[in-house]
Amino acid sequence: MINAVDGANLTNPSIIKTQVVEFMKYRAPIELTTGIIQNLMDNKEGLTEAIEAKENEELVDDKIECYTAEGELLAAAYNTYLAIFDYYHSSYEINSFDNSKLIDYSDRLTEYKNAYYQIHKQVVTNLWNTQGLSVYNRVSLSLNEYTSHYSAEDVYTDKVEEVVVKETDSEEEEEEVEVVNVFYYINDSDLRNYLDGLEEAIENFESTIADFESAAEELMANLPGIEPDQANVIQWWVRMNNAVNASSGTNHTDKVKTAARSMLDAYAKVSATGECTIVYNDGIDDGLTSRRSSLLSKVASLQANYLTSGSNHNSTYIKATKLLNEVSSNNISYINRSNLLVTVDGESKSIDNAITYIKSRLTAIKTELQAYVDKLTVAIDGNGGLFSGVPKNERVRSLDKLADLAEEYQTSIVTWTNTAETTYTDMAKDHKEEIEVLNKDLCDKVTRESVGVLKTRLTNIKTQLESVINAIDSMEYGSKLLEKIASYDDFKKEANKGVESKNIKLINSELDAYIRDTFNTLFSPNTDRVLTLENTNNPDYDPLIDPKTEQVETPDLFIYLYKRFYGEDEEELRKKQDELDDGEGMVIRKLMKQKTRGGIMVEVVI
Repeated sequence: MINAVDGANLTNPSIIKTQVVEFMKYRAPIELTTGIIQNLMDNKEGLTEAIEAKENEELVDDKIECYTAEGELLAAAYNTYLAIFDYYHSSYEINSFDNSKLIDYSDRLTEYKNAYYQIHKQVVTNLWNTQGLSVYNRVSLSLNEYTSHYSAEDVYTDKVEEVVVKETDSEEEEEEVEVVNVFYYINDSDLRNYLDGLEEAIENFESTIADFESAAEELMANLPGIEPDQANVIQWWVRMNNAVNASSGTNHTDKVKTAARSMLDAYAKVSATGECTIVYNDGIDDGLTSRRSSLLSKVASLQANYLTSGSNHNSTYIKATKLLNEVSSNNISYINRSNLLVTVDGESKSIDNAITYIKSRLTAIKTELQAYVDKLTVAIDGNGGLFSGVPKNERVRSLDKLADLAEEYQTSIVTWTNTAETTYTDMAKDHKEEIEVLNKDLCDKVTRESVGVLKTRLTNIKTQLESVINAIDSMEYGSKLLEKIASYDDFKKEANKGVESKNIKLINSELDAYIRDTFNTLFSPNTDRVLTLENTNNPDYDPLIDPKTEQVETPDLFIYLYKRFYGEDEEELRKKQDELDDGEGMVIRKLMKQKTRGGIMVEVVI
C-alpha cells in the first residue's frame, strides 16, 4: 500500500512533486514491482486517485499561483491605500487643503512680491540717506538778547566821574549824601571803528543769506508735491538739507547763524555808543550820528526779516527755510521705519514685521506642501525595495508595480480557469466552482487601467504642489531667497546691490521709474505674477481626493480601496500581513485543510 508523506501540504508544489515521484518509483520494471502492482489492483479506488493526482498537479500549481497573486495584490493594495489615505487625511481632514486653498497659496506668492515692492519703495523713498535728518528750525535771534549784554561802560573812550553832594530830608535831621555821576565819552575815531565793524558784519550776513539762497535756488524751482512732475517730498527734504544744512561741506545754516550773531553783537556795541557823548577831533560832526542811526535801523530790519520765527518776508531764504521746516515737521515720522506700514495678507505691518511675516509664511506654505508631496511620492513610487530598511508589511509598492500585480492576478485567474476547463477530474470540477466565487471586486476594480487613472491623478496633484514649491524657491531679492531674509538688515544688504544713493531721483515720476527698475533688477522672478498655476479648473488636477463625497471627482480605485479597507483594525491587518510571505499565507488560508485518501494526498476546499 502507498503511504502518505509526512507533513504533506498542497500549498508546496515541491512536496506534491515529491509525492508523485515516490509514487512513480513503484512503476519500475515488472520483475521488481509485481507485489506493488498487485496491491494497486486490489485497491482500484486508490489507484484512480493516484492517477488523478498527477493530472491535478498543474491545476493545483495554477491555484497556488492565483492565490499567491491575490495575496500579493491585496497586500500591495492595502499599503497603497494607507499611503493615499495618509495624504488625504493630513491634507484635507486635518488642514482642509483643497483646490481653493492651493489657488490662494499661489495668489499669495504674488501678494508677497507686491508687499516686497512696497517695502522696496518705502526704503528707497523714505529711508535711503535720511539717517540723521531732524526737524529744521530757521535761525532765530532777538535784538534784546544782545543789547542787554552791552552798555556805555563797554564801549567808551573816556569817562568823567563827578561827585555831587545832595541833601536829603529825614524825620530826624538833614543828611548830606555824596552821589557820583559818570559821564562817558567816545571819540569819533572809536565810534567810526564800531560803525565800520557793524557795516562789515551786515555785509557778511547779507552775503551768507545770498549764499544760502543760491544753494537752495535749484530746489526752490522744484517744489515738493504729489503730482508726477513735482519733487518727491522726502527726497526734496534730503536734498535741501544737504544743500543748506549739511553735516559735511558747507553748512549754510551754520554760516547764517554765525554771521547773524556777529552782526547782532556789533549792533549791540554800536547801540551802546549812543549812551556816550561823541568827541570830535576837529569839532565837526561828519555824519557819524546819522550813519549810526542808519546802520542800526538796517540791522533791525534784517533781524525782523530774517531772524524772527514768524517772518513772512518775501525772500528765497525765508521761503526755503519756512518750507524746509514744514516738510521736516510733517514728515519726520515717515523716516522712522517703525512708522512705515506695509499691507500683507490684508493687514498693515511695519517693515520689520512684514519681512519676518513673509519669511515665516513662505516657509510654512512650503513645509506644508512638501509634506503632501512626500506622501504622494510614497503613494506613487513606493517607499523602498528589499534593502530600503522598511519593514516588509509596511512596504508600499509603486503604482506601476501595483498595476503589474493586478495584471498578474488577472492572468493567473485566466490560466487557472483554462487549466480547470481542460482537466477532467473531480478536483477540476471543484476548482471551477471555486473560480466562480473568486474575489471579483478585486479583479474588476484593481486593474492596470484603474491604477493608471489613479497614478495620473496623484501625479497631477504632485505637479501642482511642486509648482508652488518651485515658485517659492525662485523668489529672491538681491541674491537671497525671501525665505532666508529674516530682518531689515538682511533686506537692506540685498537692496544695496541694486540701489545707489547718487541715482535716486528727485521728481516723482522719475523716482517711481527708478524704484520699479531697481526692484525688477533685484527681485526674481521678474514677472507680474510669481506663479500662474495651470489647470486650476481641471478636475484631473484637483488636489482633493475625497472618497466620502461625490462633490469632487475621486478616482474609482481609491474609493474602492477606501470602502474595502476603511474601518479595518490596522493592527489586525498588519498581523495578517505578517502572515503573508509573498502571498503564500493567503494560499494557506484558502487551501486550509488536507487529508489522505487511499494513501494519496487529496485537497479539500473549504
